[in-house]
Amino acid sequence: MNPEEHNSTENSPPTDLQGSDGGLTFSLRDGMYMPFMYKGHQIVIHQSTWTFREKMWVDDQLVVNELGYRMSSTHTLPVDGEELEVSFGYNKGASEIFVNARAGDEVVYQMAHNLAKSSSNWWVSILLGAAFGFVFGYLVVGSLLG
Repeated sequence: MNPEEHNSTENSPPTDLQGSDGGLTFSLRDGMYMPFMYKGHQIVIHQSTWTFREKMWVDDQLVVNELGYRMSSTHTLPVDGEELEVSFGYNKGASEIFVNARAGDEVVYQMAHNLAKSSSNWWVSILLGAAFGFVFGYLVVGSLLG
């Protein structure tokens, strides 16, 4: 199962993310999945595109399940007997996704992904979909009224 097919109401991360380290996936339908490893433990972050729901798993155990209406969030997770502070969200006018994880004063994981480069195809798809919808709507309404 890939993340796009994953039902975000489930309490476990997608199975193809299990054991994954650093594989960011994003879809308009299911949002972002950002997995990474820390001391042999898998952390998976999910941020929903439409419901603003934030979920975090440590070794397939759901530890955060909240609504987050901010551009970035910070959560403290229990991992291997210590507190891991994980911040994630959007930077630079929502053109970049980031994850920062700290154990005390030490940065243990950091990732930033520029959406502007990877999302250019999204805008083309949206524009083509809007154009198709306009033409289809025009033809349907024209045939109903004509």
